[in-house]
Amino acid sequence: LPKFVTFLAKKKRLQALQPVVEEYMSALYESQNIMPVRVKSAQPLTEEQKEAIKEKMKAKLGASDIKLVCQIEPTLIAGLTVEYGFVDPEQLGTPTSGEDMSMKTYLE
Repeated sequence: LPKFVTFLAKKKRLQALQPVVEEYMSALYESQNIMPVRVKSAQPLTEEQKEAIKEKMKAKLGASDIKLVCQIEPTLIAGLTVEYGFVDPEQLGTPTSGEDMSMKTYLE
C-alpha cells in the first residue's frame, strides 16, 4: 500500500486515493460477505452485548461477519436502534433497513 500511495503522489493523483479506498472497501465487504451494522444506544454497550448483537445480525443477514459501529445517542431514554443494509457501507449513509427498540419509541 505505501508503494501505491507513493505512485499516486508521483503522478499527482492523490485526490484519487479516497475513491480508490472506498471502492476497495466496498469490494472487500462484498467478497468476504461482511455487513456493516450501526447500533445507537442510550448507554455504552458491554462486550457481551456487542457479541450478542453481532451473532443475531449474522443469523438475520446471512453474513459471515459483521462490522459493528456503536454510537451513544443521548436522545434515547433507554434501549437501542439498529441500522443495516447501507447503500454506502464505508460511510454508513442511507440505511435501507433498521429496527428501533428504544424506550422513546414505545412511549410515543
